[in-house]
Amino acid sequence: MSNTNTPETIEPNDLNSEITKLCGHIQIALLQVEEKYDLELHLEKTRLEILSGAINRKSVEDEYNFNLINEGGVANYRSALRLCSIFISLAKTAQDEKRLDAAWSFVCKANYQAGIMRGALTKYKTVDAEEIRKKTAKSGGEKKAERYTVDKQEVIRLIREKMPEEGWESPESCFEAIRDDLIESINKRSSSKFGPRPGLNPKKLSFRKTVTQWLKFDVKKMREEKPQSETYFEFDKHSKQRLYDPNNPL
Repeated sequence: MSNTNTPETIEPNDLNSEITKLCGHIQIALLQVEEKYDLELHLEKTRLEILSGAINRKSVEDEYNFNLINEGGVANYRSALRLCSIFISLAKTAQDEKRLDAAWSFVCKANYQAGIMRGALTKYKTVDAEEIRKKTAKSGGEKKAERYTVDKQEVIRLIREKMPEEGWESPESCFEAIRDDLIESINKRSSSKFGPRPGLNPKKLSFRKTVTQWLKFDVKKMREEKPQSETYFEFDKHSKQRLYDPNNPL
């Protein structure tokens, strides 16, 4: 009599769901030290660093060497987080390029680093979660400001690149001149493999107002004795009024 019972086929996990679960595990582990940690923003910054070449084979090897053993044998959770983010980004890139074997290899490496990170946060008694939380905690305003870091750097670049020979007439005219290039840059970065990136949204009515405000002198900051924004200083330095000022260091 033949045995009609056949073993159940075990299907491999879906690559996208595996990466989603991996990100979930990372976020849960980080809740121990940074309750408002923006993992999506971290992954987006990592992707941009890979594309720019700031992250390369040598930098990954250096991170590996630092990550192997830290002082007292305690794994560095931030280093493991960085490596994990790099491998997740490389996995998504390999998947897009139909190199599935490579994609799964990067996922395995990311999982390994995620394990090191979780161990560093939970196993070792020398890791003081409360102390780390105090050092890394940021206010809601600081977190919000971080979301626009890349956009502000792009605005600064465009202020320099698009400046008329006679200098900028006003924040409004500057916005009109850089608007299309800024939107193009934002749209390129918005194609993140990890979902829409935070920051400026050209489709929102507040887009024009937000960028224009970055170019203006902030009276509130002056009253609170806070420094003006980098975008304002850059615009002011390249303004028509400042360019014809003999004391302008430009």
